[in-house]
Amino acid sequence: MVSWAYSGPARVLAERSHQSAGLVLGCILAHEIGHLMGLPHSRSGVMKANLGPDEILQAAIGRLWFTAQDSRVLRDSAGKE
Repeated sequence: MVSWAYSGPARVLAERSHQSAGLVLGCILAHEIGHLMGLPHSRSGVMKANLGPDEILQAAIGRLWFTAQDSRVLRDSAGKE
């Protein structure tokens, strides 16, 4: 499986949300790692299909999380080959 994160769109989202590009890239990488671990898109949280300024602002205050279901899947898959 392959995953991609592009810095150009991340910079645009950082400007739109008035947050750092590092914060945005961190959110994108968490999202993409979620996919690599088998998570689909969800209606909210880190795995939302399109992260926007609202989600980045939530991340800035420490409130952008994986959903409870996503967290269970990640815990269950941790350590499996």
